[in-house]
Amino acid sequence: MIATASLFLATCFTPIAFSQSSEQATLDIIRAEVRALNEKVGSLDKQVAAIESNSGDPPAAIRAAIEYVAANPPPVEEKSHNTWYEYLRAEL
Repeated sequence: MIATASLFLATCFTPIAFSQSSEQATLDIIRAEVRALNEKVGSLDKQVAAIESNSGDPPAAIRAAIEYVAANPPPVEEKSHNTWYEYLRAEL
């Protein structure tokens, strides 16, 4: 009788023990992934800060292009509101 009861208890509590160890293993994996992601975010933050600190003034070529465009705007054409219809009429 005692042997049967101990066998019954062992059978009942064994899956619980395996379940808890499985849950703990899953939790450990998740913690490791979170740590790795935090390290990756930290390194990316450092890279962004380095890039932003280096990009204070644009290079001379870019400044010259911006000044040229500001001094020489593109020509403005008068466009009819019916341009699409005019093209369609011409094609038909």
